[in-house]
Amino acid sequence: MKPEMVLEAFYGFLGEAYNPHAIQIHRKDVYAQEQGALVSLGEMGEDIG
Repeated sequence: MKPEMVLEAFYGFLGEAYNPHAIQIHRKDVYAQEQGALVSLGEMGEDIG
């Protein structure tokens, strides 16, 4: 779920105008589904080196 979409829906629920340039989003981590479980992208794949 994209945080921008959540904020846009929340502002719409409040009856306020959403300005995407007025808010800065800092993502701590990004997840993906792997075999039905959520996995951090940092944990996916294999180490190269």
